[in-house]
Amino acid sequence: ELLVNDCWKQKGEFDEANSAKGVPRSSLEEYLFIYLQKRFGLQAMIAEWGYNLLEALYKYRHDADEEIFLYVLRNKMHEDFYHKQMAMCENFEDELNKIYPDGTIPTKPDLIEFLRTFFPSKSEERFDELTEALDEQCPGDGPLEWSTLMEEDRQGDQGPFAEAMRDQDLQERQEYFESQRRQHTF
Repeated sequence: ELLVNDCWKQKGEFDEANSAKGVPRSSLEEYLFIYLQKRFGLQAMIAEWGYNLLEALYKYRHDADEEIFLYVLRNKMHEDFYHKQMAMCENFEDELNKIYPDGTIPTKPDLIEFLRTFFPSKSEERFDELTEALDEQCPGDGPLEWSTLMEEDRQGDQGPFAEAMRDQDLQERQEYFESQRRQHTF
């Protein structure tokens, strides 16, 4: 996951520098080669790391980061989805910060009430999944440090709550596009 997150970060910087020169954004596929080339240099190492990365992406695609990276890499999803999801996560934290600027949510029911307003169209089933992930990550009903909800560990992994939120976002967008495709096919 660290490699995936670093690649996204480096790609953003690369694309931003190129945008200033009038060069269009590179595809993830194009940039991944550049990234591996900068990181490993030798063609044999680039090929080996590329193969191993692809294999790991398939193996760990249950994780939101790997699944999105794989979809974008394989041109099954536009890169903008990744950026929109990151913006949603930032907006989530910004809204929590507006309500709880000291960083502490008094009780878990307060957070659940916030979640209902932040995700007003979420189905009851998905909402239950989200609250189960919250319970797994933050047992009890006492105060919560909201910054811990989205933070990553040293491996770049997020906790159950953030993973569930991002997985649901991906699923909901896929369902929406599938319903749009079906409507336009008939």
